[in-house]
Amino acid sequence: VRVRKNDVYDVAWLPGRGMEVSFNGRLLATIDNLALKQTLFAIWLGNTPGDADLKKALLRCYPCVARPMAMSGK
Repeated sequence: VRVRKNDVYDVAWLPGRGMEVSFNGRLLATIDNLALKQTLFAIWLGNTPGDADLKKALLRCYPCVARPMAMSGK
């Protein structure tokens, strides 16, 4: 996949389904591997993230991301 300006990758962990990876809204893969999810998410959300300010921004946005999942009952 050629990456261009304004392209969007989404990585989401869905309990009972696994990690979904999408590119510009198109599902690329579903991977049911908790260890991979923990390792990948630790890059941004772990104890020593690659960018502490990005971690703060991601966690500050958590309710806006979690709300649609909560509404779907998952």
